[in-house]
Amino acid sequence: MKIKNKLPLLVFLAIVLALFAGYRLWKDCTTDVMAPVISFDDSVLEVSIHDDPSKMFQGMTVTDDRDGDVSDSLMIEKIGVINDDHEFAVTYAAFDSAGNVTKVRRNMRYVDYESPRFTLSAPLLYPYGREMNFVDRIKAIDLIDGNISHRIKFTVISEGTITNEGIHEVLFRVTNSYGDTSELIIPAEIYPLGEYNAELLLTDYLVYIPAGESFNPNAYLQYFKYDDTSVILGDTLPPAYRLTTRGNVNTSVPGVYPVSYTLAYTVDNFTFTAYSKLIVIVEG
Repeated sequence: MKIKNKLPLLVFLAIVLALFAGYRLWKDCTTDVMAPVISFDDSVLEVSIHDDPSKMFQGMTVTDDRDGDVSDSLMIEKIGVINDDHEFAVTYAAFDSAGNVTKVRRNMRYVDYESPRFTLSAPLLYPYGREMNFVDRIKAIDLIDGNISHRIKFTVISEGTITNEGIHEVLFRVTNSYGDTSELIIPAEIYPLGEYNAELLLTDYLVYIPAGESFNPNAYLQYFKYDDTSVILGDTLPPAYRLTTRGNVNTSVPGVYPVSYTLAYTVDNFTFTAYSKLIVIVEG
């Protein structure tokens, strides 16, 4: 009698279990668990820094077994650090309507990429006893990140105290957001206070020139200032001006070449003298 009373309950439980198993089977068959597939040529993608960002997706398609073409979902998740060949590892991600995500990596190269470059707004020349502030004069520009001057670090690598008269080598280093580091050693010079009574302005104080290109130091002369007078300079100076340059720039050999300028001008038996310096970087 007791067994007969339990039979309907057992039948009911069997039906519930069967329905639950059927539901799980139906759900497994209808739930989308397949991620889309990203297809692309495995060669290195070459783009220009000035290209539209859409160029970074060229040659790439995304297909899904249910949604079809979902290339519009393709996005860049991150760009890795640069390697010795100036290539970046780009991580792409794509998804379908069910939220399934696929990620791939592709190497990309900027065809016009250059490592960060330094600029100088004034030479690293300081009269003895005056404040020295490198940060106000040296900047760093990156083609991708823009102005990265706030990332510049420097180390004095010459022996002796930096405030003593003479030439002191300073190593400047800057790294962009892709891990590319540029280094440059520039001589900072401390000269006797009161040695110069005029000012010589150049068009540039740090220039990059390709190997083999001609170099004319006079091409960088801009102004000579004495008292309240400012004189525009050019390649050819008047006889009253005496220009002395020191530093041999060998444009056939890559390297860093400092060029010193001393310009003297005599009027009414009084001589005005100015001093400046140009850093020439010959690129290989």
